[in-house]
Amino acid sequence: MNRPAPMNPPDIEAAHTDLPIDVNPLSGLWQRTNQLPARKQTRRGSWRWIRNKLWKLLNYIMKETLTWNPEGKRKSGRPNNTLRRELEADMKRMNTNWKELERIVNHN
Repeated sequence: MNRPAPMNPPDIEAAHTDLPIDVNPLSGLWQRTNQLPARKQTRRGSWRWIRNKLWKLLNYIMKETLTWNPEGKRKSGRPNNTLRRELEADMKRMNTNWKELERIVNHN
């Protein structure tokens, strides 16, 4: 049952404004909690996944999907940047390619 607001509300005192405010950068918080920002964490996880898939046998189908280039257009509503495109952008920044990554993974 909804009741109307009282005609004479009680007096409410204002909170003190001289309280100390702790303004720490988020990086310090992440270090104290041993966590990473979500974007870095997902990128690290995707690279672990790639490393695992490149380590598999040569005819393993998941490995083939990493370098496969499908023809045609995708349906509307799909993201522009796929996991593969993001990984290729990372590889470009690192001056490496798929073959070098395979070689590194297979030698370690």
